[in-house]
Amino acid sequence: GMTFTEYLQRKRIAESCRLLTESEMSIIDIAERVGYTNIKFFNKVFKETTKTTPREYRKQMLTTMH
Repeated sequence: GMTFTEYLQRKRIAESCRLLTESEMSIIDIAERVGYTNIKFFNKVFKETTKTTPREYRKQMLTTMH
């Protein structure tokens, strides 16, 4: 029960979450890698999906892992 756009955004955000925890790529590079050319829009969709910003997500995940 979701649109193609919603599905695509979820897949992109899931991949960006993986890259945020498994790589040292910049957030801008990650956004571009998963298909977002507008960093502000990427941040908006990321926060709507995960309830946190990409930077906060990376910090939380790296703290949890160590």
